[in-house]
Order: sequence, then structure tokens, then C-alpha cells
Amino acid sequence: MKQKIIILALLLLSIMFFACSKEQPNFIGYWQGEANMVFEVFTENGMDYTIRNINGDLSANVIDDTLRGKNSLDMEYKMAVKGDSAYYTFSGIVTGYARISKQKYDEILAGQQGAAQE
Repeated sequence: MKQKIIILALLLLSIMFFACSKEQPNFIGYWQGEANMVFEVFTENGMDYTIRNINGDLSANVIDDTLRGKNSLDMEYKMAVKGDSAYYTFSGIVTGYARISKQKYDEILAGQQGAAQE
């Protein structure tokens, strides 16, 4: 009987340890998708996030480990992160992005801004 109680206690402790050690997604950073689509995500207070790309800014908040918001047309978008991969969903279409360095982001953005001015 004691052995069963000890095993049960160890099992409960294991479950609690793994449940509490769940890795929280890190949305902050620079992201690159296909065709050099890039954006950055930042926050000033840890609750309200800004998603910025060459077209402007979108506001978002974390709900259930997903960054969510609405664009100027009141259409919902969301972003989920697993490690250094981001999955951005808009209008039922999921697009994958990879985390990149600020230097690479700045290079790609400068090229896009140069093309937009021509």
C-alpha cells in the first residue's frame, strides 16, 4: 500500500512539473516568410503587442498562447509560435515564418522600401 502511495505521489509531482514547465511562446522578434515577407513584433508593456511591416502597424494581444488582433477592416488574424517558427493565420490561410536577426530584417526591409520608392 505504501508503495502505491509513493508511486502515485511521484506521478502527481511529475505531472505538475511538466504542466508548469510549459514553454511560453516568444512572439517578440523579427520574422521572414516566403518572397521575403518580413515583419517585426514588439511590446512596450508585455500585454499589448505591435506587429509592424512595410504596410504599417497592427495591434494584438495574447489570448490562449496565441497573438490575436483585428485589422482595419475588422478581420481577425492570429499568430502562434513554436520555437523559432511562427504561424500567421489570416482569412483561413496559414503562412509560416522563421525567426531572423535584426540585421537580416533591416536588409530585407531596406530593399522593400527602396523598391516602393521607385
